[in-house]
Amino acid sequence: IISNMASVYDDMHKYDSAMYYYRLSLNFCDSLSDAKGKAGAMINMAVVFRNIGEFETALTYLLDALRIKDSIGDVTGIANASHELAETFRLQKKFDLSEKYLLRADTLAQKLRNKELQRVVYLTYYKLYKETGRLGQALEYFEKYDQLNKEILDEEKINAMEEMRTRFGSVKKERENAQ
Repeated sequence: IISNMASVYDDMHKYDSAMYYYRLSLNFCDSLSDAKGKAGAMINMAVVFRNIGEFETALTYLLDALRIKDSIGDVTGIANASHELAETFRLQKKFDLSEKYLLRADTLAQKLRNKELQRVVYLTYYKLYKETGRLGQALEYFEKYDQLNKEILDEEKINAMEEMRTRFGSVKKERENAQ
């Protein structure tokens, strides 16, 4: 709940409040010896630091979180931390480091078959290649991003329709039982 509150403030760009709740979440996970939760809170805090331009602090949190994720074998967490590192290095114009971490995130996202993560990785590749003048590669990754984005949206539509169908069936059954 604390982390969700932080996320809401983060989405509203109320970074002081977001950071307050992320710190509470970090301390709570730390007190429970929840390494996975602690690293997740650290990644979230790093994104806030990055959003306010404190890149070195963001990198410190991300590298520490990546070490934790590596030590516990959290492959999804490793992929997420690697992507956030790639994005932070990209924003700092440290393109070689960005590409290194992006490759790791991409490899893991494909291994996990995590379409959401693949989508953000492809978008970051697009931005990286566009900024470095590799326009052919930028276009290639934008097309991959666009295709995957369409697949995800189609899946969400299908899931929403199935959910509506299930609800309709339940309501219909309730009405039949009431008669």
